[in-house]
Amino acid sequence: NKSYDCEEAGIEVPMSAEDYDVLGQDESERIATEMGKNIVLSAREAALAAVLTGATGETTLANQITQPDSSENWNESGGLPIDDVAKADADLTLRVGMGPRWLVISQYEFEALQTNTQIRAEYRRIYGQSSEAATSRRLKLEVLAAILGVDQILVGSRRKNTANKGQTASYSYIWPAHYALLVRGVINPSDLTEPALGRMFVWDNANLALDGSAMQSTDEKLAMSVASYRDEGINSDVIRVTEYTDQQLLNVSAAQMIKLPASD
Repeated sequence: NKSYDCEEAGIEVPMSAEDYDVLGQDESERIATEMGKNIVLSAREAALAAVLTGATGETTLANQITQPDSSENWNESGGLPIDDVAKADADLTLRVGMGPRWLVISQYEFEALQTNTQIRAEYRRIYGQSSEAATSRRLKLEVLAAILGVDQILVGSRRKNTANKGQTASYSYIWPAHYALLVRGVINPSDLTEPALGRMFVWDNANLALDGSAMQSTDEKLAMSVASYRDEGINSDVIRVTEYTDQQLLNVSAAQMIKLPASD
């Protein structure tokens, strides 16, 4: 009985005559299109991060926040990510039952887990103290997921430029540090009757085959439409990348936030 209303979101990327001279028309259009698609997807991810983590997320999940027992976060020696996730999972299971466990973390927490004392100790216990694998500098996502007892880890790794226009670029990750989100994932994303925290609705009828039939794809970039036009005012061709999308939180109880202490 839910409804959704996809609204248009997009970006226009100009291509100057200088781009044509150096790269040629086809390559210039390809690069501008990829830039536009990445900007649109970054904006979509920023909207998700604003709802699910940080101060706004704390409001959304006000009664579903796990406070770790340790006073240290995951990039400090006393941080206890295995215990924190287990505690959040117990709270989530008590409320909504069993199901796929997905852990959403920022790039900050992903890096912290690489060197966390508890993670490394459990890794050595599994692989053996002297094995080559136990001393690996980078742990794969599936290894971290197994250690933390979750089915999948999703890492928010997109960045944003926080500098004012005309100033030197200053980048930070869209997803903030010191937050993690444990959610009940879905087994079959195409089954709209399966309970989930929320869904991203994307209208993709703009993508038609030559015979006029709709082309369905799991590639989110293919749900975007791309057009170009000439703007003599700026002496450039312009690539316009747009999509129609809507985000809906459908079952807020299907998530548990882990709020970590701030850095010392």
